[in-house]
Amino acid sequence: MAERIVVGVDGSQGAERALSWAVDEAARRVVELEVVHVAEAGRADGTVLERALGQAGEARPRLALRPRRLEGDPGRVLVERSSDALLLVVGARGHHELVFRLGSVSGTCVRHARSPVVVVPRPEQDDSGRPVAREGRILAGVDGSDGSRGALAWAFEEAALRECPLEVVSCWHDPYTNDMSLEYEAPYFRRDRATARRSAERQLARLVAALEPGSGVKVSQLLLEGDAAYMLCDEARGADLLVVGSQGRGGFARLLLGSVSSTCAHESPCPTAVIHRRRKT
Repeated sequence: MAERIVVGVDGSQGAERALSWAVDEAARRVVELEVVHVAEAGRADGTVLERALGQAGEARPRLALRPRRLEGDPGRVLVERSSDALLLVVGARGHHELVFRLGSVSGTCVRHARSPVVVVPRPEQDDSGRPVAREGRILAGVDGSDGSRGALAWAFEEAALRECPLEVVSCWHDPYTNDMSLEYEAPYFRRDRATARRSAERQLARLVAALEPGSGVKVSQLLLEGDAAYMLCDEARGADLLVVGSQGRGGFARLLLGSVSSTCAHESPCPTAVIHRRRKT
C-alpha cells in the first residue's frame, strides 16, 4: 500500500474544505498528499490545481505534494486513485454534485472507493449561525458486523494518532416497532424488547473490550435506541470525525438503496470516514 492520501479538488468550496482536512491528516500521518483534479477531455482548468497546491503549501510548507491533472469522470477516476491509497478525501459538495445517492462524486466514492474515504461537509453551525467548536472526539458507529469491526479498528487507530477520546456507539430498535398491536396483545413481547436491548448491550461491551488495552486512548460506549443513521448523525454534533463501515447488517442491497454509511456521509454535521474492506486484486 502506498503511503499517501488522495484528495479530489475542483475549485469549489467543498473541495477546499476537503483539501484542508486532507492536508492536516497527511501531516499528522507524515505521508504524501496526492492532489487530484479531474476534468472532462479538453476542459481541464490548470488554475484549479495551482490554487490547491498553493493552499496546501501555505498551510503545511513541509508536506510532500503530488499533483495529478487527469481526464474522465471525476467519481470513477478518484475511485481508481484510491486503489493503493491510505485514504481518499472528498468534499460533500462540488461542481459535479447532483443527487448524493444517485451519482454524485462523493456518493460514487462512498459506495465504490477501494480505500477508506472521508467526506468533509460544510462547517457545522449552531442555531444562531455561529461555527460549532469541535470537541476533540472521534465517534465510531458499530453493529457487530465485520464491516463495523473494521471501522472500529480504524477509528481506534485514528484516536491514538490524534491522542483524543473515542466514543463507540451502537443503536438498537424495538423488534415490534412495525406492529405495536403485538405488544398490547401479548405481554411477553415486552420481555423480547428487554432481551433485544440486553443483547445489544452485551455486543457493544464485547466490541469495546476487544480493543487494545493500555493504548492510552480513552474509550467510552453509548447504546441508543432508534434509527442508526439518524442517531449517529445526531450524536456526531461537535465531534471531529464519525467513522462507520461501508456495509453492515443490511447487506449489499441496503448499501445500494441508502445504507447507514451513505446516509451518514451525506447528513453528518462532521467529517465522516467510511471504511471499506480492502478488496483483493
